[in-house]
Amino acid sequence: MVFKVKLVTLASYFGREDMSIPKIAEFGYDGLEVYPKYAGNRAKLGITTEELINLCSQYNLTVEASPLGGVHLVSDDQTKRKAALKNFKLNLKWLSEVGGKIAQCVPAWGYTRFRGYKEAVKTRVIEVLRKLGKEAQDYGVVIGIEPCNRFEMSYMNTLQDAISVVKEIGLESVKVAGDTYHMHIEEPDPVRAIYEAKDYLVYMHFSDNARLAPGLGSMNLKAIVNALADIGYRGALSHFEVKPYPDAETAARISFNYTRALLDISETLRTLKGR
Repeated sequence: MVFKVKLVTLASYFGREDMSIPKIAEFGYDGLEVYPKYAGNRAKLGITTEELINLCSQYNLTVEASPLGGVHLVSDDQTKRKAALKNFKLNLKWLSEVGGKIAQCVPAWGYTRFRGYKEAVKTRVIEVLRKLGKEAQDYGVVIGIEPCNRFEMSYMNTLQDAISVVKEIGLESVKVAGDTYHMHIEEPDPVRAIYEAKDYLVYMHFSDNARLAPGLGSMNLKAIVNALADIGYRGALSHFEVKPYPDAETAARISFNYTRALLDISETLRTLKGR
């Protein structure tokens, strides 16, 4: 089986999308993770939807995902909860219009005792994501829920934690999005976690520890890529949250070249072994 995945990065990694996307294409990336159109006070798309579509066409890039958030989807504040739900629904429709595949979601980010919040109620998360998952089906979009480390979320820290939520939701339009940064903190064995998430993993944020560019830290990213190849992973690898260290251009160049090399090595080894 040929192991081919897209490498993507944040459409505004170098600044506003119309300034950043040409650079992203020059580096060789296949696609984009794009901030959503409807985001309240959070980071959002800095150009029009039409401009985004035209730039993707011009530079032969695809929109792979959008981080639709989720921090207030389970808020005790009814006003915040309604606003978050409305924006999420609008963004599902918008994401389908720009050809996006993954609605990346961190339900209840920040709802942890470390931040002074009351811990999120898992049943409420399941209830709201089941409703949104049904809408996502209508738009041909998959919601990828991302577990975060214990300092950012109180109840869903590992891939298995996220899988347990997905199983209770019971929809093909709600799956799991991994993030190597959080996995480095929470997974006893990140490689084993990937094998166990085989049937649920649809998207990956890919960085080294401390959100450094792949190759600048101490994670065994080669083993992670090989595990993804073994499970037949077909999602993208996103450098969405790679720290711009020592500067954005160096980080992007290293991220792309190192990850592409890992993919090429994995594919070559699989070919030599006859897989």
